[in-house]
Amino acid sequence: MRSSRLAIAGAAAVMLAGATSGVAFADIGATATYNGAYAHVYAMTSASCGVDGTITFGGTGTDAADGVTETISGVLNTTAATFTLEGTYDASSANPGYTYNATGTLAAGGTGVWNLTVTSATGGVTSGTGSFTRVPNCQVLPVAGNHGQFVSGATKAGVKGQALSAIARNGCLIGDYYASTLYPTSC
Repeated sequence: MRSSRLAIAGAAAVMLAGATSGVAFADIGATATYNGAYAHVYAMTSASCGVDGTITFGGTGTDAADGVTETISGVLNTTAATFTLEGTYDASSANPGYTYNATGTLAAGGTGVWNLTVTSATGGVTSGTGSFTRVPNCQVLPVAGNHGQFVSGATKAGVKGQALSAIARNGCLIGDYYASTLYPTSC
């Protein structure tokens, strides 16, 4: 178990598929120091925004000083402020097949920066700090208003009987109430 320190420096542009925040491309990078020894440098080769605001990423890298090649994968959850990360040494590495995992918390450190702290780890990693940089905003945008707000607004506007019942059954109607004779029935 030679690796205790991991420096992830993503330099490759990655396509973000399905980004809920309108992000098309990002250049995600990261640095993390585990247990205070051995530096590893990674280039992110893939990343995608999930519909829940998470960012799934993957990458490859080497540690020239130790002849280590690795693959890395993980998830950033900027909504819940957590991360997971897994690294595996390739067959040609000094320690082939060695796998380590780290999970922990994220704290906003400025635009596109999330500082990480390892709270749990396996494979010889016992502690770690660092940061992910150039992270796109994949947080799910809240819906403006809700169905209850629409129904309440209709009631306050004096809608009664079958008309109010039809509005209450139509979950597509959200936000501020507006009077209409033709409401959407498909959302």
